[in-house]
Amino acid sequence: MTPESYDDVRRAWLTHVQAEEELFRPFTEDEFQARMREMLAVFTDDCVMELISTGESWEGRDQAEAFYRVFLGAFDDMQ
Repeated sequence: MTPESYDDVRRAWLTHVQAEEELFRPFTEDEFQARMREMLAVFTDDCVMELISTGESWEGRDQAEAFYRVFLGAFDDMQ
């Protein structure tokens, strides 16, 4: 890995995390879609999201949105 590619990955991760953090506050569907566009922009087309404990798996950007709906739903009403 070169210093330049490291910087690219770091910037992509920070973009993703910043958009993801916004989804831990109350949001509208439009806000959710905007954050998802930002978050998924840094994912590869063949990304895989998994819940190891349940064996569930979501593959690709199209299914990543479904993963985030499950993931964020786990935090409903938490303070």
